Amino acid sequence: MNLGIGAIETCRACPRPCTFCTVRKVQGKKLRPRGIKVFVEGLIRYWKDGVWTYFFTQDNAARDPLWRERCQAMIELQSAGWPRNDFIIQTDVPSYEIPGFVDLMADAGLVEVSIGVEALRAENAKEVNKLHNLRANLRKMVQAYRRRGIAVHLNFIFGFLHDTPLTIAEDVQTIITELEPDLVYFSIKTPLPGSEDHYRMFVEGEWMDSDLNAYDLYATPVSRHPNMSRKEWQEAVHQAWRVFFSTENCIRIMRRVASDRTDVYWRIFRKMGWFKYATDVAEDHPMLAGFFRVRDRKSRRRTFPRMGRLEFWLYNLRENWRTVRGIAKLGLDLTEVWLNTRENDPFGKRPPWYIKYLITKQGEGPIKANWLLTAHCTRLIFTNWVHVLNRPVDF
Repeated sequence: MNLGIGAIETCRACPRPCTFCTVRKVQGKKLRPRGIKVFVEGLIRYWKDGVWTYFFTQDNAARDPLWRERCQAMIELQSAGWPRNDFIIQTDVPSYEIPGFVDLMADAGLVEVSIGVEALRAENAKEVNKLHNLRANLRKMVQAYRRRGIAVHLNFIFGFLHDTPLTIAEDVQTIITELEPDLVYFSIKTPLPGSEDHYRMFVEGEWMDSDLNAYDLYATPVSRHPNMSRKEWQEAVHQAWRVFFSTENCIRIMRRVASDRTDVYWRIFRKMGWFKYATDVAEDHPMLAGFFRVRDRKSRRRTFPRMGRLEFWLYNLRENWRTVRGIAKLGLDLTEVWLNTRENDPFGKRPPWYIKYLITKQGEGPIKANWLLTAHCTRLIFTNWVHVLNRPVDF
């Protein structure tokens, strides 16, 4: 199924010495950019195949030696009559200080930027060699991208040596009230094989979980922490997800978006809906979750006993019912977000006839009105985002 989304590797390697990351070990620190001619040919080939949105998989787009030429090539393609293509990049905090970087990227088609902040506190940033991410610059960076209508994702890691459940909760409130990103990724600090952290812990004989299936940055910690039990650590991170994507904060974010960036309202709303679905319904990371899980009774690890047919059927029924109830609640929550932020949304000013009727006349009653609104918002959110996760699982 072609969703119109593709990936292009524009450059390899990263010069940053972050201890938790594997890129430096796997790809090296010497940057190797993809040539502009090959890059443009790839874009044209993708366009002909119906791909119009791209994720540039380079770890740090601002360090690409050819970033300026790449943007100019995309702008020239638009001038030559090719459709504008939207793209997403990963970069670092100081990127906004590079002269012309934000403006040229926006002109070329940048719609979303994912920025690895990782740590707010200086002692944590020092632990992973992220001292270039000064907290004083974070707010300026977010505003610089938002001024050009670019959605801002900030990535954070929890579980540094100085972290506690309390400091994690405080950091989340700081992110919400001071930094004001559109979306976030919260991860459990994990010694990924290939990273400097993993090598150091292995050499020093520190305990690490032997089950590599657990190294997904979300489900559970795979190492020990001096200030928290593994359960406390896990719950603190999961609570961070729930707090940020609470209905109240989603309303706060979408009001901010609707007031100054109405053209990207629904783009951010859809992604927020997916993140909230992953957090509240699937109880998984947005990059790991699927819309609806299809389970096979025989697809289990060899170390797990196989369920009987009746036991499996009952388990599946319970899980599917829980998912359906979660989706229904999600629809109601997102309806509340939309109703509280639609005043400045172009769609909200001219809604479909049935929503307009239900809002103005109240003729069908509040219950039916709410469910029809829920159905409409859910359709908008999950259009082109529905996919099935079908893999062996430990249920």
